[in-house]
Amino acid sequence: MIVRKFQRTIIFSLCLFSADRVSVFGQLSSDDPLSGVSISVIDVDPHDSRIVYAGSWTGIFKSTDGGGNWARPGAASPAGTTALVIDPQNSNTIWAAAYNDYDDGIFRSLDAGTTWAKVINLVGAWTIAVDPQQTNSVLAGAGYGDIGATPGIVKSVDGGSSWRYTSNYSIYTLAIDPQNSNTVYAGGNGVLLKSTDGGQHWNAPIPFWPFGYVTSLAVDPKNPSIIYAGTYRTGVLKSTDGGSSWTSVTSDLGEISMNHLVIDRNDTNVVYASASWIGLNGGLTEGFAGLLKTTDGGITWNRVSKLNTVLIRAMAIDTENPATVYLGTDSGVWKTSDGGSSWGANSGFPILSLSMYPCIGGVWYLRVSNARANSPIQLFGTSNGESWLIGNWRTTNSNGTFAENGIFAPGTEGSYTLRMDVGGLNSNTASFTVTSCKR
Repeated sequence: MIVRKFQRTIIFSLCLFSADRVSVFGQLSSDDPLSGVSISVIDVDPHDSRIVYAGSWTGIFKSTDGGGNWARPGAASPAGTTALVIDPQNSNTIWAAAYNDYDDGIFRSLDAGTTWAKVINLVGAWTIAVDPQQTNSVLAGAGYGDIGATPGIVKSVDGGSSWRYTSNYSIYTLAIDPQNSNTVYAGGNGVLLKSTDGGQHWNAPIPFWPFGYVTSLAVDPKNPSIIYAGTYRTGVLKSTDGGSSWTSVTSDLGEISMNHLVIDRNDTNVVYASASWIGLNGGLTEGFAGLLKTTDGGITWNRVSKLNTVLIRAMAIDTENPATVYLGTDSGVWKTSDGGSSWGANSGFPILSLSMYPCIGGVWYLRVSNARANSPIQLFGTSNGESWLIGNWRTTNSNGTFAENGIFAPGTEGSYTLRMDVGGLNSNTASFTVTSCKR
């Protein structure tokens, strides 16, 4: 039977069939509470950088050792978290937005995440901004809300006891000028807004916004006239005049979609941008783009993370040490302490590289490095509706390395889909076709 012959030969692929080497990544620790958890938001305590919060569809997690270990801080927390903001003056106060099927709204914790209370029902709650000078002043943006029953922005000036509706645009991101909290920017579904009275009233600096969806905003803390906007399919835009005009600073990359932006407070020419997709005409490889970084204010960009096969959903920078950046992904939380030169995922991650020539007689090579000893590696195959386990190994070497190789045997021609699990994480799937080398 062709499928069983295929199984015995242990054929590998994690991308479309190719002779090129590819890499995928996955978490290792099966007892890690974030193993396999999709992280949607992250925030670092501005007064104690050892404390980091991460929100997910299942609730909120907390680390007290800079991301080394994670646990739920309380019995219950908002599910479907879309925003998480620690009060800039009082770290015990945390704000969260939740967007799920049954309990949308804005939540607040007064005891560092142990307990939570909803302060407003807000359908489609998506973003929160807290005034750094007057932290009882809070803005929240949503797709649809129960105040006015339309999408828009709501504001509280009393710490969440009461709210007022201030805009009816669908909003995905808010950013407050760090030097003048009366100046606030909001971006959303085909619109960019600006307020000069703390979010009480809004105007559109560009009445007919031509750049589509605005997904993220970041204001330069040293020169607030400079603003960066992440967009869907248009990349990163930059304004040097407080939002009155904008230019693309990623046009060289072609069609690209951005999720999040953060600016290094010490050197504001350094900006990180998490890119969800780069198109065929981009200067980088098509697909998930990982994390991009500029050190010259957007003139040039480089990919600095290895997460080219993982969607980055959240990003936060350590205000005490801006070289430390956290990423929230479908594979938990990743961290760099050197500005992106090296990365770790929670407490460790493996690197798997594969090269192959998928035809009869062709050779495949699988290598694993940077893994824990005794970490499970499994590969599953599917063909003609039948699934089976191809290989089941462990990284027995104490240095965390593993190696396998083999050839494609006769009788294995056909189309296959593979799925690789590393440490229990569903890492990736791919399809390829085994053909004859003699053509």
